[in-house]
Amino acid sequence: MPTELSPVVLKDNLASPAPLGLFGFGMTTVLLNLHNAGFYEMNSMILAMGLFYGGLAQVIAGILEYRKNNTFGMTAFISYGISGDVGHFHVIIIYRYFKNQQSAPASLWFFDNFIFSARDRGCHEN
Repeated sequence: MPTELSPVVLKDNLASPAPLGLFGFGMTTVLLNLHNAGFYEMNSMILAMGLFYGGLAQVIAGILEYRKNNTFGMTAFISYGISGDVGHFHVIIIYRYFKNQQSAPASLWFFDNFIFSARDRGCHEN
């Protein structure tokens, strides 16, 4: 007698990675705005939070969103995490080596982030 095979159902037990990415973005933004308001000088704590919590944690959240089959979350978290890391490295290099120079490439980078954010928001609302 042939036995009937039953399908194997895999249950996704992973927690939602969105809070990790959103808190990483939010906390880094708060710290950077405290610096911009003049409460703190740019220091290693702000840069470390930006690089690891605002950058690396968002990239990890984006990879986990891929596992959840959430294309929008994956794209947003990975893009903002990597661009945040690039921005923080840019700040480190500008403050360390080019203290009094204007940076046209930085302006283009911020404009590119604006275009990405506007496009991403437009895609999310439809």
